[in-house]
Amino acid sequence: MAYGIEVFNGAGRTIFSTEELNPNYYSSAGPVSVNGYSVNPSYTIGSNTILLARPHSNASGAIFYKPLTGAFGGSYYDEQYFGAANGVKYVKFNPQSEISRGTTGYALEVFNTSGGLLFTSNTTYSFNILSVGSAVGVMDITFTCPAGVNFNNVYITAISCTGELLYSAGVPPFSPDVWFYFGSLAYFNNSTGVITFRQVNIISGAVMPTWQTASNYYAGTNARRDYMIVEVVS
Repeated sequence: MAYGIEVFNGAGRTIFSTEELNPNYYSSAGPVSVNGYSVNPSYTIGSNTILLARPHSNASGAIFYKPLTGAFGGSYYDEQYFGAANGVKYVKFNPQSEISRGTTGYALEVFNTSGGLLFTSNTTYSFNILSVGSAVGVMDITFTCPAGVNFNNVYITAISCTGELLYSAGVPPFSPDVWFYFGSLAYFNNSTGVITFRQVNIISGAVMPTWQTASNYYAGTNARRDYMIVEVVS
């Protein structure tokens, strides 16, 4: 840049530049770990909040958020068999423009021309973006945790992983039980440090599906789900 301020972290990555027009994000509370299934993060879709989620540290499992209930999957046995994470760790980030201007202590604060806060160094938690992308139609995307990054600190945007596992009871002997999963999910494999992000449409008759069950219904090229995978740091 010709003129301005750039702020770097200990790894040499830019965490703020005055060339940016939008504020940084911060977390006031940091990660929250909740045991069990069907964890409700009290999240409002469409708000300024970025909700990030993953299974508990050192655990594997599928993350999928259910907008109808406002909770992560696992509320009944079918979802648990499907692979829903038993316990979820989540964290919320909000724009730093929502922080009140400091009056005491020491910190660096940068404001825009309207007096809105763009950046403050007086925060504890932030995140490094590791990967961004989109799933279009039915597809799988794999992400491998890079060397030097603790997989327990890697999260995905929860709104990217929204779906519902539905069950329709059969009528013997005319039709079997049928399960439907429509949407997307992220499976965290703690053993390999790999996240599999899937956009799928599963229809399974007689056999209860898992998160790995092959998609057998065409979602169409207009079905799109964006995602962001990050490392939460403090």
